[in-house]
Amino acid sequence: MTSQGKLRVAQIGASGRAPLHMRAFVESRRVTAVFLAESDDAAREALERPWGLIKRTVSDYHELLTDDSVDLVNLSLPAALAPEVAEEALRAGKPVILESPPAASLRAFDRLVQTAEATGQPLFIQHHQLTHPALRRAQDLLDQGELGSLRLGSCTIMSNHSPAQDPPHLAALYQGAYVLEYFLGSAQTVLGESLPVSAGALLTYADSTLGQIAITRVTDGAVTQEVTLVGSEGTLLAREAPDDELPLVLTRGGNTVPLHIPLPLDVSPWLATRMMESLLDCLCCQQDPPPFTLAQARSALATALAIQDAAQLRLRVRIF
Repeated sequence: MTSQGKLRVAQIGASGRAPLHMRAFVESRRVTAVFLAESDDAAREALERPWGLIKRTVSDYHELLTDDSVDLVNLSLPAALAPEVAEEALRAGKPVILESPPAASLRAFDRLVQTAEATGQPLFIQHHQLTHPALRRAQDLLDQGELGSLRLGSCTIMSNHSPAQDPPHLAALYQGAYVLEYFLGSAQTVLGESLPVSAGALLTYADSTLGQIAITRVTDGAVTQEVTLVGSEGTLLAREAPDDELPLVLTRGGNTVPLHIPLPLDVSPWLATRMMESLLDCLCCQQDPPPFTLAQARSALATALAIQDAAQLRLRVRIF
């Protein structure tokens, strides 16, 4: 990293959210070059073609880990593969940014965090939904007591991940878990259900608060999310969807009030860019840490994995 806080980034993996990350790097005031590692020739060429910021491509990521000019490693890999590569990068003296979910097991996540602590290298996880202004405003309203005592939190996600990318629903379950954790804290118990194209969970939190997560897969379109927070004195509805003109609605005392939240037309890439820039600022300038700590990420991952376990146990009462 230069004295001016400029960065050269190793992008490992060309699939998943990698195009969103490339857009974030292009728009960043800090990134001067990206080096891409991807073993699949077609995927590597497809990501390289639109972005002039990519100055070098390799098929073996190890070449970038030993490159002294690389300041940061950003991973776009499946959760089952990411921790091992991230550990290698940390041991090579590189800060690492991971997509979510950061791992497919708690053991792998704990080993990754231990490696970060042992090497002293920064480890960040992207939770870009938490940069959404509607969720930030919702948290402010909760802190101000606008809803009274929180009694229910619900997160509904329309996911476009294929089963091959996300077995079984782990990415969406993790997203739902960390969004609810942001508002409700750590879950205490879960009941889960997982079907080929949908999944759901009922969760309990402190102070007898309930949570629910509902996920369904769609064949195309962007991932969308809807969060409902129900308190003793009011309700908040926060939505993340393209072209949504009412991203946050407050109902209180019999009155429903849309709250103005300025947003760009293309929300998802904008959120990813905001998240990435905040992590780069944190790395370069020791600015405010990410809105979600590694301990909270572990708790959310434990919740998502517990939902999977509960679904496999198939504990249910047949009505007829």
